[in-house]
Amino acid sequence: MVRYSQALFFSVLDTNKTICDNWGDNETNGGRLESTVYNLINNLSDSAANKSETRFALGKSYLQNNSGNTTTIYGLAQCVRDLTAESCSTCLVNFTYTLKSSGAGKTYTGGRIVGQSCFIWYDDKPFENMIAGSSPSPGGGGTPPPGDGGTPPPPGDGGEGRRKTIIIIIVVSVMVGLIVIVICFVWPRKIISRTSSIRRSTEYQKLRPDIRVYSIHELKTATQNFSPSKRLGRGGYGEVYQAVMHGKSVAVKRLLKATKENEHELEKELFLVSNIDHPNILKLVGYCFERNQYFFVYEHMPNGSLDRHLKDIAQRQTLNWAIRFKIIKEIAQGLSYLHYGLEKRITHVDLKLANILLSKEMTAKIADFDMLRTFDSKETHQSTEKGYGTPGYMAPEVNMMAIRKNYSLKSDIYSFGIMVLEIVTGQGIHTFNKSESEGNLSVSDESLMSFVWNRWNQKKYQEVIDPYLDVQIERANEKMVRCIHIGLLCIQHEAAKRPDILDVQKMLSTKEHLPPPSVPGFVREGQSF
Repeated sequence: MVRYSQALFFSVLDTNKTICDNWGDNETNGGRLESTVYNLINNLSDSAANKSETRFALGKSYLQNNSGNTTTIYGLAQCVRDLTAESCSTCLVNFTYTLKSSGAGKTYTGGRIVGQSCFIWYDDKPFENMIAGSSPSPGGGGTPPPGDGGTPPPPGDGGEGRRKTIIIIIVVSVMVGLIVIVICFVWPRKIISRTSSIRRSTEYQKLRPDIRVYSIHELKTATQNFSPSKRLGRGGYGEVYQAVMHGKSVAVKRLLKATKENEHELEKELFLVSNIDHPNILKLVGYCFERNQYFFVYEHMPNGSLDRHLKDIAQRQTLNWAIRFKIIKEIAQGLSYLHYGLEKRITHVDLKLANILLSKEMTAKIADFDMLRTFDSKETHQSTEKGYGTPGYMAPEVNMMAIRKNYSLKSDIYSFGIMVLEIVTGQGIHTFNKSESEGNLSVSDESLMSFVWNRWNQKKYQEVIDPYLDVQIERANEKMVRCIHIGLLCIQHEAAKRPDILDVQKMLSTKEHLPPPSVPGFVREGQSF
């Protein structure tokens, strides 16, 4: 293969730009040809990735067609030599999937797919001189792969066979080189341009194997060229579109053009989120870094954000206490995983109702990891002059007014506490003062925190609970009051006094005595400031 680029690509897996070509009609062999082709390709891919130092394997397999004649299927699998075995395998597996999706083997008797990191080719026309005349390649190309129903090929014809082999290999290499050059010069604007920091990172190879790499063309097609009708939402970091990719509904997060400042954040989000696997955390499906545009593709949550459900009166009334309490516990479970379930502790930094998404079954999932920070097990906090998060959900120690922002796991606990109070009261941290009089909640100059704190001290619990909830059910009412108590414990001004998320989970699942809460952050003498 021949390739040049302004970006460093040595030892970097690149499956974005491909050329896929098929030929020959499969009219008589049905599913047997497809099975034979992919058994052969899978075995050659394994040989090229794991058994060949040159990342190259040739082979053939045999198929008896409907008329009783035997057809030989020839195959080739190759990666650039500086790829690791794991990266080579990933490239060939992805290309096999793409080739299969194009109808290769099922509809066509010949096909190939060429990319910048690997190459697959099969045909029912002779590769015979390549295989029979050469000594077996390190990948097992000289004999049919085990289990494919073939028999060993005839022995080679000595020097003449080797000369033919060399000629064929040179021709194939030149063809591959020409194709890559055409890619570079005919479609220069379509060539992938990942950020250099990600290309140089060894962590790039550690992405979860099922993470898909999409092209901008695929994403444009799936979102109807990012049509406004497909837009699910818009925020400071970009826009989110609904799409269907490979038969599944997904959310395509289109990020603003990266700068040197946030390239590192994108890289960090990709590496960390790709390896997160928890039922209460939004799952990353794939990504696209192309032409200085950046996309993350997540599973789609059809019921939207919890924020929207509480703002809309009709939807709010459908959130009975059983659903709300389940959501509170699920958020706690997801947060517990981020804090303690991974090699490094993760603080979300921007927990809020808008970042809690709901599945079709109303399962809560934590989303949006643009601002996350990681901690080693021995670190208690990180100090910075820059503030991250959303005002109202930010703890006093990380608020914009603080000269030094001290982020810790307890910063997330504060945000969690605010969300608990919002869920129980049905009121938003930012909309409380703007709300019209509803049931037991009346308009006042108080903030949500001071309102709840003052009513708590006055033991007027009924005035705090969302009037759309049926508080006549004694058991539910008891849990509602307990959740208010837990919420107040989580938003205490001093971070050290706030409970750990593991303690919060215990509080939610037991009836053990809870300590009295102290004054919340930003509240003094019953007033907010």
